[in-house]
Amino acid sequence: MIRVASEDFTLTLDSGQTAALRKGDYIALYPQLIHLDPEIYPNPTEFKYDRFLDDDGQRKSNFFKNERRLKHFLLPFGSGASECPGRFFAVHEIKQFLALTLWHYDLQLSDPDATLVPDSTRAGLGILPPSRDVLLRKLIQCAPNSIITMSLYPSLEDMKVDKFMQAHNTPTVSPLKALPLPEPSRCQNEPYYDSKSEEIATSNRLYPELNEFMGLNLSADAQLTLSSSVPDETSGGVFVQLVQANTPAALAGLRFGDQILQINGKSCAGWSSDNAHKELKNSNPEKITLAVRDRPLERTVTLHKDMNGQLGFLFKKGRITSIVKDSSAARNGLLTDHQICEINGQNIIGLKDSQVTDILNSSGGVVTVTVMPVVIFEHMMKRMSSSIVKSLMDHSIPEV
Repeated sequence: MIRVASEDFTLTLDSGQTAALRKGDYIALYPQLIHLDPEIYPNPTEFKYDRFLDDDGQRKSNFFKNERRLKHFLLPFGSGASECPGRFFAVHEIKQFLALTLWHYDLQLSDPDATLVPDSTRAGLGILPPSRDVLLRKLIQCAPNSIITMSLYPSLEDMKVDKFMQAHNTPTVSPLKALPLPEPSRCQNEPYYDSKSEEIATSNRLYPELNEFMGLNLSADAQLTLSSSVPDETSGGVFVQLVQANTPAALAGLRFGDQILQINGKSCAGWSSDNAHKELKNSNPEKITLAVRDRPLERTVTLHKDMNGQLGFLFKKGRITSIVKDSSAARNGLLTDHQICEINGQNIIGLKDSQVTDILNSSGGVVTVTVMPVVIFEHMMKRMSSSIVKSLMDHSIPEV
C-alpha cells in the first residue's frame, strides 16, 4: 500500500518511535505485517492448525490489538481498490490441490527432523520456492483383506478396475480352474503341452476376466478382426432425459442427465437410444440393473442471499444470463450460459421462470444450485417435447 504525504507531520508508531515526514514523501505500508504481530497471534511463526478456530471448533473472528477488536485481522490477499478478484478461485484451487494430493499420494518429508527458520527474503510477497525434497508415493494398491474404495461417481472404467482389484486380492472368491485334460488322440501324437496354450492358461490365472477387462477383447482372433469391427460413427452416449414422479426410476434415484453406462451388465458404449429402449423392454420386469454416472460437467454451487434476499444472478428459461458484480453468485464462481437443473436438490427442469423464482424466494438464506453447461443440456433436450417435460418431469421436493 503506497501513499503520499499531503503535508509535513510526525508519524508516531505503536512502539513509541516517531518518524518526521515531509510533504510529498512516499509512504509504503505492508498490511500483511499484522500476521507477524505476537500481540494478535501468539507465536506467529509457528504453524497451528486451530489458530482460526474457537473453543467450539467454529471459525474464530475475535482478534485484538491494544485491547481493541480488529475488523481486518486476516489479509492473505491484496486489499482496497486493488483487492485480488481471483482470490476466491485461488482458495478453491488450493483446497482442491490439497484434497487430491492427500487422496492419491502418501507424503513423507525426506528429513522430518530438520528445523526450518523463518525466511524473510521475499517479505511475504509470494510463495517461497521449496528448500526440501518431499517423497511422493502414489496410492494404487491396498492390503489384501481391506476395502477397496472408488470415487463417489465412478466411471465404467473405475468399476472395472475395482472389480479386477477385488478379484486379484481375494483369490478364494474366484477359485482357479484346473487345466483341461488333453484329448486322447492329442496325447498319443503330441505328448507335450503346446507352449502357447500353457502361456494363455497362465495369463488367465494371473489376470481374471482379462478378456473383458475395460471392454477390450485381447485374444488373437479379436486382434485379427479389430480393423473391420471399428464402427464409422459412435453414439455420444445414453442419457436419462425424463424421470417421472413415484416411478421405480425416481425411487431408485435416477436424475435427468445421468449417463447410463451399463444395462444388466451390458456396456452401452456406442448404443443408440433405440438399442437402450430395446434392452430395457426385453429385461426381466422384476429386476433391471443400471450402472450410471452423474451428469457430465455438473457443478453444485452454494450461494448466500444478501440483505435484500438476492443471490446475484439472472436467468431466462432456466439459463443463467447475467451475474451481478460482487454478489454471492460471482464470489462462488457461478457462470453464465449454464442451465439450472436443481435448487436445493429439487429438479426444476420444465418449470416456468416464475415458478423457479418462487422456489428461490421461499428458500432459506443458503441456496444450493446445481447447473450444467447449456450446450450439453440442449444436446440432451433437442429430441424431447417440451410439453412432455413440463407435464411428466418429477419436480418433487427431495426428502432429507
